[in-house]
Amino acid sequence: MNNQAVPPGYTAIQEGSRTRVVKAELEQQLRELMTKPFEELVNQAGAQRVSTGRAGPTHLPAPGTSEHVLVRPYAHGGLLGQMRGREFSDPARAYRELAVCHKAQELNLPVSSPIGLTTQRLSNGKWHMEAWSWWITNAIALSLHLPQLAGDTDAKRELMAAVAGTLKHGHDAGLLHGDLNSRNIIVEQGAKGEGGQLYWKISVVDLDKAELVPSLTTEQRQSQLKRLFRSLVKERVIPKHLTHAEFGAFIHAYFGDALTEVQRNNFL
Repeated sequence: MNNQAVPPGYTAIQEGSRTRVVKAELEQQLRELMTKPFEELVNQAGAQRVSTGRAGPTHLPAPGTSEHVLVRPYAHGGLLGQMRGREFSDPARAYRELAVCHKAQELNLPVSSPIGLTTQRLSNGKWHMEAWSWWITNAIALSLHLPQLAGDTDAKRELMAAVAGTLKHGHDAGLLHGDLNSRNIIVEQGAKGEGGQLYWKISVVDLDKAELVPSLTTEQRQSQLKRLFRSLVKERVIPKHLTHAEFGAFIHAYFGDALTEVQRNNFL
């Protein structure tokens, strides 16, 4: 298996120790940005750091458009992050994520739209890498949006039902997220329609540990949603802004009557 395979429609350009992989139709448009190291991009005019993400992901204007691109550096988590930071032994992780994102988008799954990746071989033989995607304007992480709805029980129920539907759609297609937490679920709130209801669009991001599998077992689905529950507790969203009963309703929206009461209570 080629750990640095490029998906169809992308082109790879190597210049010295730096490589960029980008959608072929965007190569000229984004060339100037993608040839710059991340440390320069964060100081570009209009660059804005995102409040989530351990390595300071940043979005900035894309030349010739009104849109922004999101540049997300790869970084180790936990204790390994303290020791190695952004340095990786090889760039395979970035290529794997791009392949998963590309396939997920082909399947019309709720993921951010990938643009490509950049890698830099360091003098010590290690690598820095960044994932590039289109920035989702006016979107916010689930853990940051729920506190804004704390007093609106109906809106919270509708939002969590939308999250349940989105995750089930992805899981039914075999999308197994390696780190499904409340910061990796992105919420776009649309304008109220004729019926007075809000329009919710949910996206799943940060797929660097994700994979597409033939099918997910019930146990794998439960594990994914338990991880989401733990992250909401860690962020103190549960129980302050989302009650245990409301999370239980979310589980029911996902599984319906497929789980026993004991199984549903195991999430809480």
